[in-house]
Amino acid sequence: MTSATASTDRPPLLRGLPLLVWGLCALMLMTMLVWSFTRATFSAQDERAHVGAVLYAEEFREWPGFQEMPLMLSAMRAAEIVGTSPFSADEPWPRPDRPSWAELTTPDNLVSGSTVNQMSQHPPLYYAGLAAVHRVLADAGLNFDLEVWIWRALSAIMLAPLPLLAAALARRLGAGRRMIVLAAAAMALLPALQLLGGSVNNDNLLIASSAWVFLGMGCVLTGDLRVRTALWIGLAAAVALLTKAFALPIAAAAFAAYVVAAVRTRRVRQAAVSASVLVAAGSLGGWWWVRNLLLYGTLQPSGHGDELASGPLSFAEAWPVFFDTFVDRFFPRYWIGANGGIIGDLGVAVSVALTALFVVVLVAMLIRCRATWRDIVDDAVLAGPVILMALIVAYQSYRFTVETGIAAGAQGRYLFPAAIGAAAVFAVAAHRAFGDLGRRILLGGTLAIGLGGTVWRLALARGSWEPDATSLWAKLDAVFAWSPLPYAASVGVYVLFAVALLAVVALSVRELARAGDDAVESAAAVAR
Repeated sequence: MTSATASTDRPPLLRGLPLLVWGLCALMLMTMLVWSFTRATFSAQDERAHVGAVLYAEEFREWPGFQEMPLMLSAMRAAEIVGTSPFSADEPWPRPDRPSWAELTTPDNLVSGSTVNQMSQHPPLYYAGLAAVHRVLADAGLNFDLEVWIWRALSAIMLAPLPLLAAALARRLGAGRRMIVLAAAAMALLPALQLLGGSVNNDNLLIASSAWVFLGMGCVLTGDLRVRTALWIGLAAAVALLTKAFALPIAAAAFAAYVVAAVRTRRVRQAAVSASVLVAAGSLGGWWWVRNLLLYGTLQPSGHGDELASGPLSFAEAWPVFFDTFVDRFFPRYWIGANGGIIGDLGVAVSVALTALFVVVLVAMLIRCRATWRDIVDDAVLAGPVILMALIVAYQSYRFTVETGIAAGAQGRYLFPAAIGAAAVFAVAAHRAFGDLGRRILLGGTLAIGLGGTVWRLALARGSWEPDATSLWAKLDAVFAWSPLPYAASVGVYVLFAVALLAVVALSVRELARAGDDAVESAAAVAR
């Protein structure tokens, strides 16, 4: 957002942030851990396929080409044991009797001969990492569901620093105290992101690594052209690039940040050296996409069903199918983590309204604060990836509709890796556009909606448990019966969640009651 010049007197990136930011990190972690067993094993989207990819990577120590990976029979057998919702407390196997992965594996019959695992369309880093964990745990003979829970918990730990990084980015760009907290809350209190963080999904590693890239972009745009900064940005970008294709727009934005900084500071040589380091480090993951171009003639091969035998649909035929599905899935799956079939038409309408409200308020604030051209360029670098990713998702989903008749890929969660940039742009624009009262109202509203949405989304999970019971306690009893964790540990996670929630509420009241919006030292302010 700001157009700062170089400064050697930079405040630390992650120290000195408001206590509420740390409370939001703790609450986000505990919410994800609650979801890690409140959502039954394999109930998360594509989780059986993600787990199967981990097992394949560990068993065969290779990563096959697109549509060449079969699904592991052990993953299929485990999913059959769990079944589908709704779940009753009387149904699960007793914990001591639940098989391990070794017991579900038949050495002479490892893979399905008919079911393809589509996860081989992605780079292997996330799966290779969990395969290494699986290898370490193999001798322990853990129940299969407990080991999947460990993988879920590792994903939650990956995402736990997101509020901290969002706050640090907003501070670096010049936001005051209240809007620094708002940026953290925007990441910590997003129900769909909490839900995703409690599952086995390669998006989690992409989101975690991309957040570090965005923090680095904020450093570069505020004048930090040091080689060591470029190195850690490049390494974070390499992790993202070796995880999923949506890292490509983010890596491009990181390079663009150096171009902007070179023009702005007129330190072209230093910027060129650092950008070269960024590219060199990023190439540790970027080679995958060059490989795809050479092998498949496209950056990201993907398959979402067979093409229509009658040929592609016309615009008049495809548009209604695409539009209805996109609205029903894309917006709710960004905000809430569910489509219209679960949350109903009102939930879909609320999700669309939240998106429209965010865009309208952001544009209004940018106009009100009379952003300079330099500010606009910074906004474009930081918020550009999320806009580009939304357009890519919409285009790809429409293309699939034309070719297959199915509007596949309309996933709002695909925007999460770039959401931190949009949150920081919003926070700094709000800091400039409003006085203390306006910032207090905006922060209070965000915290209230986010905390309420967090609790409400967890309450929706009751529909998956004990279908004939109306009592909340009966439903919780089913959750604890199915949980991979011992009863006391499951209850303990809920208790810690409640403690974190109450602590954030108390800290929020304290933060909103502060007499003024005290400035928190930022790199942008130092550079001025």
